[in-house]
Amino acid sequence: MSCTTDFIRWILSVFNFIFTLCGLGIIIPAIYFYQYIQESPKMLQSEASALLIGIIIVGVVVFVISFFGCCGAIKGNSCMTLTFAGFLLSLLLTQLILAIAAFVITNGFEKETFDEIYEKEFEQYWTSNISHGIIDGVQIAFFCCGIKRPDDYTTYFGTNATYPISCCDLRSEFNNTSCEKGWTFPVGCSELLFRFFKRGGETLGYIVLGIAGVEIIGIILALCMVNSIRNVHRRTFKA
Repeated sequence: MSCTTDFIRWILSVFNFIFTLCGLGIIIPAIYFYQYIQESPKMLQSEASALLIGIIIVGVVVFVISFFGCCGAIKGNSCMTLTFAGFLLSLLLTQLILAIAAFVITNGFEKETFDEIYEKEFEQYWTSNISHGIIDGVQIAFFCCGIKRPDDYTTYFGTNATYPISCCDLRSEFNNTSCEKGWTFPVGCSELLFRFFKRGGETLGYIVLGIAGVEIIGIILALCMVNSIRNVHRRTFKA
């Protein structure tokens, strides 16, 4: 092969290594956010879960595509390299859709609506095991208590209401299921959870867009290599 083809093949091999790292860059944050949203109200889970699962699937597909890229680059096979470029283009379009969806969903979050959803779950804290688990999970994960403040427990459930152990700072020091006000986390959960969803969605969106930029470079390199391989074959055939 020509020096130009060898150089492009080397660049494409390096690209596939970077591309594999990009796949991890998609999968790891998506799994991280997916685990956290399982503790959020169902109405929020439905939209966010579908988006995150789609992003995780895209990350897994990246590894499959990297296989074609590596084989095509190492063997100098124009067919596999062209297949790699086609897969990259399909993945690029899918990621752009997911990135747009991430920005649309997160921009659609309104603080008032978010508070209402969380409030409905909070009101069922003592009557629904599902709501009880969701609120406890959020309070433990975000070190918070109540909707906007710890006093929401007395506001919604009466002056004799107790603060659950999930609300309590230094929980490991308690052997019962509640604590006094002085031991509760000082901030409410709704604002923290809202910021998490907003920033999480925007962060994933920007990550996906950044990786899409890397993929454009990969498509260009792959097409250049295919063209270079075919030119070599033409010259060899004529000779």
